[in-house]
Amino acid sequence: MTQGVKLTKVGAIKSKLKVLKKRKEPWLEHYQLLGEFINNRKQNFTEVHEPGAFLTRELFDNTANKAAETAASSILGALWPSAAQSFELLPARGLEDTEENREYLRFATEEIISIMDDSRSGLSIALTEVSFDDVVFGTTGLGVFKTKENSVLPVRYVSWDVKMMHIDEDENKFVDTIYNEKSMTVRQMVLEYGLENLSAVNQEKFNNGQETDKVAVIHAIEPRIEGSRTKFGNKSKPIASIHFEEKSEKILRESGFDEMPVLVTRLRKAMGEVQGRSLGMAALPDIIELNVIWETLTVAAEKLADPPLAILADGDLGTTTIDTSA
Repeated sequence: MTQGVKLTKVGAIKSKLKVLKKRKEPWLEHYQLLGEFINNRKQNFTEVHEPGAFLTRELFDNTANKAAETAASSILGALWPSAAQSFELLPARGLEDTEENREYLRFATEEIISIMDDSRSGLSIALTEVSFDDVVFGTTGLGVFKTKENSVLPVRYVSWDVKMMHIDEDENKFVDTIYNEKSMTVRQMVLEYGLENLSAVNQEKFNNGQETDKVAVIHAIEPRIEGSRTKFGNKSKPIASIHFEEKSEKILRESGFDEMPVLVTRLRKAMGEVQGRSLGMAALPDIIELNVIWETLTVAAEKLADPPLAILADGDLGTTTIDTSA
């Protein structure tokens, strides 16, 4: 009996990624329409637009975009009503309630708030993107990651969108697997991972001055079956995190987390589906109809203001008599 070839760590991830991409294909046309009519900045699901392209050429009404922004603002305001005053670190159960402990928790709360309020942390941008994408597409992710040692802040917040993020669920239907695709320049990869960790091909590109060449990178976050909270080292943690080049399969960074670093939200769900559904999806028929109505009214108004005319003109079709007697 012929035994199957065991896949490498990266090979297994790419194999599963292929399955997740295939499963998400039926959603892409839906996402494209949502991008065209609501979130105009994100509509490269089934079409490819050049940077700077005019993305609202076929749009005659912008009510949906404004309504989505209002809904996103309302949801974010309800979840984060007082911004920095929305939370406070309190003593854990069983911790002795002393002035020293209270002073430390006050200090830790102030430090966390100062980091989150700092524009360089990216939290305000990430929250804005996540709340808007949740209303429009129904599936989005908010991640928090540790920064490099020489960074000003210890953490950074990022939003992961539904196009580049591929997800899977655990036995309780919570998202426990995220494969995120991203395109990076060689220079960005050197800054993020270090030149020595890149594949030989990309190291050569950097040394030859081809810093702007694009490279596809995959960041895989999923449960580590053999992971344990009691073992030392981030490669033994229950959540695995692996960055690798898609083409060469060169692992750029491997680490782990005690819990998921990316919170994937799905505004609404239908039974048996992994992807979320959104308010934009429910309103899409009315949005398309309103756009068609305004297009019709615009064309009709133009015709009323400058109607096409049919007027007989002398000299056409030989109707003029030329007098040569003069």
